[in-house]
Amino acid sequence: MRVKVHKKRIIIYNKKFDKINSITTEIVKSERDIKSLGLEEKLKVTTEGYYEDYNNYEFKMNVLNGAFAHTRTLISIVFGLIALIIGIMLLERSLLVFASFMVIYSNKYSFNNLVVQISSILDIKTNLDVYSERIFALFDNKQFPVEKF
Repeated sequence: MRVKVHKKRIIIYNKKFDKINSITTEIVKSERDIKSLGLEEKLKVTTEGYYEDYNNYEFKMNVLNGAFAHTRTLISIVFGLIALIIGIMLLERSLLVFASFMVIYSNKYSFNNLVVQISSILDIKTNLDVYSERIFALFDNKQFPVEKF
């Protein structure tokens, strides 16, 4: 689920960044024309809107990423408590030796690290998928048709 959400957010994020990049490039290329036609104020309002939209979306993405990180931490804490409770129950019933329990319990953070690393790998894979789709869309005549004169 997180991968699908991340992919959707990256696509939207890239579209917003593309708007900013495009308008900035046009401003730089057409500076004289913009001044001579008196379009500075209108362009300023448009550009501010794009930047505000981009910044708001980036903030929203950061909040969601933080929520995913906190959820992952909460799940890790819950699993740690469950492991502790099960370990104590097994120790009381002499089904587990204390040394074995300590080895198992001390490695509980390895599980959390594994989850974090898998999550990072999935994020990177999702980013690569989105970027490769964008690159291949340039060669696909459906999204960007070749203009014929």
